[in-house]
Amino acid sequence: MCFFTGIFGGNRKAENESGVTCGHSRGRCRPLNMKYIFSCIALWIGLSQALPSPFPEAQAKYDLYREEAYTIQKEILQKRESGCTWDKVIVRKEWSTLTMDQRKEYTDAVHCLRRLPPITPPEVAPGARSRFDDLHASHINQTLWVHLSTYFLPWHRYFVHVWEKALRDECGYTGGQPYWEWSAYDSTPGTNPLFSGPGSIGGNGETIAHDASLTYVPTVPQSVARIPPGTGGGCVLDGPFANMTNNLGPQGPPTVNNAFEYNPRCIRRDFRPGTTNTSLTYPNVVNLLGQTDLHTFQAVIEGMHPKGHAGIGGMNDDLYGGNGDPAFYFHHSQVDHMWNLWQTQDRDTRLMQVTRTLTISNSPPSANGTLDTTMDMGFNGRSYPMRELVSTIDGPFCYIYE
Repeated sequence: MCFFTGIFGGNRKAENESGVTCGHSRGRCRPLNMKYIFSCIALWIGLSQALPSPFPEAQAKYDLYREEAYTIQKEILQKRESGCTWDKVIVRKEWSTLTMDQRKEYTDAVHCLRRLPPITPPEVAPGARSRFDDLHASHINQTLWVHLSTYFLPWHRYFVHVWEKALRDECGYTGGQPYWEWSAYDSTPGTNPLFSGPGSIGGNGETIAHDASLTYVPTVPQSVARIPPGTGGGCVLDGPFANMTNNLGPQGPPTVNNAFEYNPRCIRRDFRPGTTNTSLTYPNVVNLLGQTDLHTFQAVIEGMHPKGHAGIGGMNDDLYGGNGDPAFYFHHSQVDHMWNLWQTQDRDTRLMQVTRTLTISNSPPSANGTLDTTMDMGFNGRSYPMRELVSTIDGPFCYIYE
């Protein structure tokens, strides 16, 4: 029996289950060992290469996946008379497709969250000063188990939903959480409209001399990845989040014991184009979507996911507190988009697949995840079993991707 206690997530209790599904096989999930975790860490520093697939063909295939998923989910919703229906669904869109007014509405809502008072008790997160900080604190705290584990995809799906819901319900935002189209514009953050030009969320950090970043991974014992310096490293000085102040972090427990104290500092970015344009390309995305079971799909996306964070760099190099940069939510919206595209190819089979155990890289060894494994947001939302979080158009969710 395994217990996981977190000040934002309550207690985690799970018993070993027989018959948990891992991909299409029955029985215990394959454990992840330290060789696996270090192979994932290697992906942070640019060791993988793009698959040799022609760019136009891969992009066309990716667009087909998107079109088919949208059509399938639209048809399902149009047949419904209650619950999540076509007239109620939120449509998440790629940032560059939004009008300038829609982009401003989004960034204004983010600033609104930064002005609203926190709901986290001060004895829990004394440094929290806003609703934005509530979400920042929740991710810092739950990092101990929501990466390289059964929690990774469903927990982050729920987490981005809670963020989106706060923007809409508390700050009047009328759209869905946009996503960062990783592969567009040469898979390079600096040329993507999300990070470049009018209507962006701001670009690279100020170019400064700086050392490599250290990313702490809370395995037992703790793992550390060294990420070489990128092309910026300093504070973001342009766009709607220029000189924005973060109040919490860096890192989190057990790496440090003061992550929830008040520690104001700017958002930093440190673009590493060589990290994203060798890993987040259309050919690699098509390869991801071509996997046939969840165990393999998650193994591939667990390699691509850190490349996105490292490509943005700066605050995003912090596994615990990367969501202090609003760019985090665009990246994780795309991670969720990938899972949704993969699921929709075979909803009957793929929605209820489960993989991985309850601890990060199964370190220390723990029980398998199941459809009854609990996901929660602590002070930011109620708890749900995983089975209620596997579809974006069921349970607490009602959104699709365009």
